Amino acid sequence: TTEIYTLSLHDALPISKEQKTQRVERTVKELALYRKQSLITVLKLMIFIIDTFEQQGIVWGVGRGSSVSSYVLFLIGVHDVDSVEYDLPIEDFLHTK
Repeated sequence: TTEIYTLSLHDALPISKEQKTQRVERTVKELALYRKQSLITVLKLMIFIIDTFEQQGIVWGVGRGSSVSSYVLFLIGVHDVDSVEYDLPIEDFLHTK
């Protein structure tokens, strides 16, 4: 089978076409929830903080609590838990009620 590579702030991961589709759909779903809850600015702030930490050589945790349910936070480097791989629902982090 042909493997498709996707890049994040983490290492390149060899994934299948189906896995890529699943990850793209998850990302779109999560970004819609972040947008609906007016949290896009918070994501931008997190990217700034992570970039600053990396530039300054500051180490932070691998993730804890319900934030590890967010694939978007994994992609921007907030934590090291791939919520798609572990089938963690985003609703555990971003409540949809």
